[in-house]
Amino acid sequence: MSIHNIEQKRALLALSRVPKLGLITLRRLLSLVPDPVELAQSGSELRDLGTFPEAFHRGLRESVDWFYADQILKKTQNAELDILSILDPGYPPRLKEISAPPPLLWVRGRTELLQQICIAVVGTRAPSHYGRKMTKLFVEGLASMGFVIVSGLANGVDAEAHKMALETSGQTIAVLGSGLDWIYPSSNRTLAKEMLLGGGLLVSEFPPGTSPAKEHFPIRNRTVSGMSVGVLVTESAQKGGSMITAATAREQNREVFAIPHPLQVKSGSGCNQLIRMQSAKLVQSFEDIVDEFSLNIPKDAVPVLPFNDVEEHHLLPVQQKILQEIGEMEIHLQTLSKRVDIPLPRLYAYLLDLEVKGRIRQ
Repeated sequence: MSIHNIEQKRALLALSRVPKLGLITLRRLLSLVPDPVELAQSGSELRDLGTFPEAFHRGLRESVDWFYADQILKKTQNAELDILSILDPGYPPRLKEISAPPPLLWVRGRTELLQQICIAVVGTRAPSHYGRKMTKLFVEGLASMGFVIVSGLANGVDAEAHKMALETSGQTIAVLGSGLDWIYPSSNRTLAKEMLLGGGLLVSEFPPGTSPAKEHFPIRNRTVSGMSVGVLVTESAQKGGSMITAATAREQNREVFAIPHPLQVKSGSGCNQLIRMQSAKLVQSFEDIVDEFSLNIPKDAVPVLPFNDVEEHHLLPVQQKILQEIGEMEIHLQTLSKRVDIPLPRLYAYLLDLEVKGRIRQ
């Protein structure tokens, strides 16, 4: 990691302490002055733009907390965590699309999962037998197709989703509403360790030392849906965090899916309500979700970058092999499957990811 990169993260941390400097304003400022070090110093470049009054620059300069930034960097190092900034190439590409993406993410585990096709699976903390069964069936199918399962490490549906993803592919991401050194709920500490050992990833936009708090979880839910192509609600009552996540996903222009529930299962009434209000698409199998993305991912959902602008380390070795086989020519899926020796269902998942990254076109 370069010294400049560390200084940028230090500057973003220092800026996070500025009163009334929200994420939307910060993003606007970074569009004007891309280097957060320059921004934190409220230098001449920003003044020359004449966008903000002198009082703004003076307040910015006086409120930037470099001492806090150094404290957090030391805590991060002691906790053996990594930090991704919104300026890093490894930052989740879909999360950048939302209106107020977190400028910093603390991570532990396989960060390359952030570059793959993620789908959020959320639901009640007290699922019925039916809800648990559906969660397991859908997650197993989606994970087998190459989707990375994202959830919030809560009890109930979240935990079931992480566990089934671990058993199927190991590709799962837990987004926490606390610092990564404060696993919540404590009953899922073992699950968090298993995720790391099994090839998963823990993510938080809260620095180490941050305890879980009620106001943190809607923020966490925004990140869960923001880094995903869609949200699957497997079981939810009509009020609760899962319904908030579904609403946030719609605001972020993400697909929302819901599993229908028998009328006597009250813990699934929220899913039925989402379907009735046309706020979610009814799904009866994981193939319904796969088919939805194969037909309806808009071509402009992710910017198509020139080949040289996409760094190769964002791709898995098998994806690089696939690109070499495709080259500049058209090729039939079955032919490609034979050449790279990958079964069609798994090949489809890799191709979907490459298409979203702008490397291939259907």
